[in-house]
Amino acid sequence: MPSLVVQAIESISGFRALEAEWRGLFASSDPLLPFSTFDWADCWWEHFAQQGLLRADHLYVCVVRDVTGEVLGIAPLMETHRPGVGPVKSRALQFFGADRNLTEIRTVLCAPNRQREVFRALLDHVSQRKDDWIHWAAVPDSCMDDLHAAPGLLFDREIPDYILPLPESWDA
Repeated sequence: MPSLVVQAIESISGFRALEAEWRGLFASSDPLLPFSTFDWADCWWEHFAQQGLLRADHLYVCVVRDVTGEVLGIAPLMETHRPGVGPVKSRALQFFGADRNLTEIRTVLCAPNRQREVFRALLDHVSQRKDDWIHWAAVPDSCMDDLHAAPGLLFDREIPDYILPLPESWDA
């Protein structure tokens, strides 16, 4: 199986340049994840990313591509520094989203039937970073074994994410 390449996007221009590929990937994926759209991520970053003395958010969107360059997954991540300035700080890598206990489902946008490979490539990539914390969210059951088996990762708790399948119409 060919290996996947993870590209980290750390600039707003690079992030916005992903729009067409992001929309294409979303069109072929699970439409039940509205928080995986480009529009939601772009709007969230513009209005909720913080730059201050106590907290500073930095883009770290990961794009997973196959060897031909096709996008198989996009992880809208950010690196959060606390405090936002100064030489001593903690760093956390986490998905865009205001609060992990609100209604947002933060996860990786994946090509159908490629979740496990995409999560494995992302896990390998972020495991090489020097963050103090990595907050994974909405990990598919098929990928949990890989996450728990990753060397050097310690788990403090799991918070379940729920997706309620709804009927096709209000009457149903």
